[in-house]
Amino acid sequence: MTRSVPRAVVAAWLGVACGLEPEVGEFERMCAADSRYDRPPDVDQTGPDPRCSATGPTVENECDRCENEHCCAPRFGCYDDTVCRCADQTFDTCLDQAKEQDATAFETTAARCAADFESTGTAAKVRLECRERACRTECQAHAR
Repeated sequence: MTRSVPRAVVAAWLGVACGLEPEVGEFERMCAADSRYDRPPDVDQTGPDPRCSATGPTVENECDRCENEHCCAPRFGCYDDTVCRCADQTFDTCLDQAKEQDATAFETTAARCAADFESTGTAAKVRLECRERACRTECQAHAR
């Protein structure tokens, strides 16, 4: 009987301990989201997305303008997905760091940045495919 008591105590303790959430820090894909990319709450979901304007608040360069014109649904589909939005921020940071390299190293690093972004999910993959197809020139010029 004395051996079953410690087992019961250990089992009870494990049950309580397993019910507690460990403190492990932020989730891998959590990021501070820029509200400029949020869908306005009062917009008709069946109509055109007002974020796709050529002069909208998310247009900072010709790459953005081209994506808004030719890849609006994939671009904002990415921004509407938390994982893709965070991955996009990492992608932008990666490209910014690659700009500091020489041309040969830039091409290699930019390809890695794109592959890492694309591997985060379907929304990222669809966005990059559209961007590559419709805005390659504009986005390459922006990248360098």
